[in-house]
Amino acid sequence: MKRIFMLLLWLVAVASEVSYAQDFPNKPIRMVVPYAAGGLPDVVTRLVGQRMTESTGQQVIIENRPGAGGIGATEAVAKSAPDGYTLLVIDGQLSINPYLYSKLPYDPDKDFVNISLMVTSPLFLAINANVPVGTLPELIALAKAKPGTLNYGSSGTGSSVHLAVEAFKAASGINIVHIPFKGSAAVVQSILSGDVSMGFVALSSVSSLVKSGKVKLLAVSTLTRSSQAPDVPTFGEFGIADYDYKPQIGVVAPAGTPAAIVAKLSAEIAKAVMHPETVQRLAAMSINPVGSTPEAFAASTRADAVRYARVVKLSGAKAD
Repeated sequence: MKRIFMLLLWLVAVASEVSYAQDFPNKPIRMVVPYAAGGLPDVVTRLVGQRMTESTGQQVIIENRPGAGGIGATEAVAKSAPDGYTLLVIDGQLSINPYLYSKLPYDPDKDFVNISLMVTSPLFLAINANVPVGTLPELIALAKAKPGTLNYGSSGTGSSVHLAVEAFKAASGINIVHIPFKGSAAVVQSILSGDVSMGFVALSSVSSLVKSGKVKLLAVSTLTRSSQAPDVPTFGEFGIADYDYKPQIGVVAPAGTPAAIVAKLSAEIAKAVMHPETVQRLAAMSINPVGSTPEAFAASTRADAVRYARVVKLSGAKAD
């Protein structure tokens, strides 16, 4: 009788979850972006959110909460109700922060559930036009000749962009100074003004500056050249083997979010990402649409953790 009773309880719980999922969403969904407006995660999330609003009939609200390596935004979402209405957009920080900080107010493995990897995007090493180099080897030679005099901007300490440069520094043996900002848009402006010498940026954010000769692109951060900028070489072409650092922008929810809701959100995000108009707009920015399952995103996140743990160890980067 006890087994029958437990089975009945389980069936009731499953039926309740399925019923709840069928009615989901019935109010606005909030997607928290731990970066300033205008950056790559923000741009992608707004494109996807617009399609989800059209598809679900419920408004998707984008909330930007930059600063502190995304810790404040991440903690806030971790403590939110696990009902599918508060989501966190990540680009690697869940995998990175445990290696940069001695203590975090959340557990990245226990406090979140993966929903979908939305996109991946190559990064381009952009430098101010007044920096007297034209190729990556020339930049490395200049940095070695004048250690600590060149600097680079990133969208924040511990961001995937920050560690991509740290991986470059470790591989090439150069010393350039890190200047963190609260978003990638500020990095682009600082490269343009000359306040920083260089930084990793999305192609869409500097394409007009490259055409006008105000910014130069030295290398792309992926294993192969970008079809949108085929003249920009890879790091591997200059002898930096296996260099492959690209933001993987995805969505997670608080742990305990019903599996049926996770599945529905994952399907809605994938549909939004792969909408023909979204794909076209992403391609114009050299961004690769994915729209993965929760399981595939979890596997990608685990691989990220291994790669970034190695970078943090090699570079000695710390945020405490």
